[in-house]
Amino acid sequence: MLKTLNILEENQEIQQIGPIINIAKPKKKPKKMRKDDYSQEDVMLEFALASQDDSSEHDEDEIERYAKAKLVISNEESVLQWWKKWSINYPTLSVLARSLLDYL
Repeated sequence: MLKTLNILEENQEIQQIGPIINIAKPKKKPKKMRKDDYSQEDVMLEFALASQDDSSEHDEDEIERYAKAKLVISNEESVLQWWKKWSINYPTLSVLARSLLDYL
């Protein structure tokens, strides 16, 4: 162990053991942001930017699924009721349809 640390006993010759390593002081870690240092808008913006690509792909898939589906609306229910019922399968389209149908 003394050799590893380059500490020599009195009667030993000085020999270099392996390469010399510079030991630098550890870098200080950057301070973490406190909860008060960022606003709710910052968090929402970051989330919106991160999920923007995913949501546009999901919307296209939803439109394609709706266009390919052979859906039937019975005479017993209104179009608004139909969209409410199918909102689980078509969440984005149902919001759009219901907002448009509310004005009619």
